[in-house]
Amino acid sequence: GGKIRLEINIAPNPVPAYAKIKIGLPELSEPATISVFNNAGQLVQQITVDRGAPQAQLDGLSAGVYMVHVRSGDVAGSGKLLVH
Repeated sequence: GGKIRLEINIAPNPVPAYAKIKIGLPELSEPATISVFNNAGQLVQQITVDRGAPQAQLDGLSAGVYMVHVRSGDVAGSGKLLVH
């Protein structure tokens, strides 16, 4: 079975270093894991949000380009985040 694509909304983007980043999520029926990877593909932050949570918050990222992956059950999505 193919994964269902998840639409996520990262704001602000680009964002100043160490600022709070909000990740808007659609209504999810299962808890979601949000993983943040740096340009080298290393996991730099991972958080879990409860099902139905409208958004998650990240902070503490230094300048760089990151990939944000969200997975909740059978749905997954990703977005690029620029921290300057």
